Amino acid sequence: MKLILKEYLASLKERDELDAILPDLLSQMGLIVFSTPRRGIKEYGVDIAAVGSIGGEEEKVYLLSVKSGGLTRNSWDGNSDQSLRPSLNQIIDGYIPTRIPPEHKDKPIVICLCFGGDVDVSIRQEVSRYTDNNTKENIAFSEWNGDKIAEFILQYFFNEELAPEKYRRLLRKSIAMLDEPDTSIQYYKSLVDELCSQELEDKKSVIAVLRQLNIYTWMLFAWSRDVGNLESAYICSEYVLLKAWDISKSFLQTRGKNTEIINHLIYKLINLQLTVADFYFEKIVVPSANTYLGLSSMVAPSCAVDVNLKLFDLLGRLSLRGIWTYNQYCLLINQSESEENLRAFEIQYHKICNLIMSMIDNNSMLLTPYKDDQTTDIMLAIFCLSRCREYHTFIESWLKNLVNLTNISFATNQTYFSNIREYRKLIAHPINATKEYREEVTQGSILLPYLSLVASMFNFEELYASIQSLHRDFLSHSNIQLYFFNDDSENYLYNNMEMHGSSLSDVDIQQPAQDLLTDIIEECESSNEINDLSAMKSGLYPLVLTACRHYRLPFPIHILKQLED
Repeated sequence: MKLILKEYLASLKERDELDAILPDLLSQMGLIVFSTPRRGIKEYGVDIAAVGSIGGEEEKVYLLSVKSGGLTRNSWDGNSDQSLRPSLNQIIDGYIPTRIPPEHKDKPIVICLCFGGDVDVSIRQEVSRYTDNNTKENIAFSEWNGDKIAEFILQYFFNEELAPEKYRRLLRKSIAMLDEPDTSIQYYKSLVDELCSQELEDKKSVIAVLRQLNIYTWMLFAWSRDVGNLESAYICSEYVLLKAWDISKSFLQTRGKNTEIINHLIYKLINLQLTVADFYFEKIVVPSANTYLGLSSMVAPSCAVDVNLKLFDLLGRLSLRGIWTYNQYCLLINQSESEENLRAFEIQYHKICNLIMSMIDNNSMLLTPYKDDQTTDIMLAIFCLSRCREYHTFIESWLKNLVNLTNISFATNQTYFSNIREYRKLIAHPINATKEYREEVTQGSILLPYLSLVASMFNFEELYASIQSLHRDFLSHSNIQLYFFNDDSENYLYNNMEMHGSSLSDVDIQQPAQDLLTDIIEECESSNEINDLSAMKSGLYPLVLTACRHYRLPFPIHILKQLED
């Protein structure tokens, strides 16, 4: 495990990676962290500052200057201001005299040289000479290389009390099987389930588990990035976020210092999942989205079902990332954030929307859903694009083509959307053109009512008429239904341990569009249990959508209704 940890630490970047896990490590060691990395703030060489006792020694102030990888001549004293030696000079000349809180000024100070690898032999003498020359009565230096940090992680995150051997074994197996994502995911989810199924009776126990989840998932991500296969890291980081919220939500309703820590750790897990997603999309989507059939050819061109399933799954993932970006943008507006930061989120949102549209334009498979539950992915894309009016025309064009091609698929007995869930049956579908078979595999539909609702909300009259025609000609037998959360949803939405929710059956999509919209709005007003969900109360509606995507639940109607506000 120590070798795995050292390799992991050496692969981390300085900003937002190595300096992201160290505060949790220090806190788990019992230190009080009073300064963490912040963009746009002059740090005077200090990335992280903490106070406390390590190994039973007297209380000291620990000032960490963090660099990535091993310490080379360039990263020690190169031309860049980001080199370690200039940072140490800033700590001695600027931070120590002016920035240490008054209550800690009389404590001994330890300046920690932090890096994920080792010191290059060629500069060992220079580093030692520098630390010897600048050591004073109240100022000492400590080298926190990959070996020492790995030892701390083993001691404070992988001790027998926090991480019994079965936990470590599951983590090792998950990392070892990264080239077989399904197996890796299975092992990692088992680890997460073991961690989250403990008796977590107080906030401190929850905090310990959240910190473990954070560092374990960072390890999985770092190794996934190194082997070039991010599938396991993406799915597992999404699962971790949902399980973390599930074990934390009840404690977030109370006040106190530890509540703030739990909230902070949840946001760290959100940011970690989004970081994994960004790497995933940069590797998978960005290089091929603008190429005709580029993404389709990456899957398995000889198997249409595989291409279809993967492309709609990818559409849902990318759209969810756009929804998180838009949500962050709105939160920053409410916090009167700087124009520069707002602009960065705005640019990212439009970049994602353009990727979504390029995916659809260049991959005709996204015009022919094979499964009714792909409605969730379609609705995520619609909701993401709908946040900006300039994309409404594209939405209308895409859905009109989708409905028209679906109509042709039914008429010619090509592969049409069904309720089939088993892969082997989906490969053989449609096995014949009989009316009885079609009625059997299309007994219910959520795709038609959701598309009808979108058409009625945006006044897409031609689209609405096409959906009615598809329904009359081929699916009049189908139970047209919508999904709503119920009283059980808060208990099971984030962990998927039991079925929950309720359906509105026999939705009449043959009535005029405005009448349909009125009926659904009235139903939303009477079935408003979604407002009781902890994630909704916390302003994190994308977390609800993450659960819907991950566990294949229908898109919540109440959230779509936001578009009318």
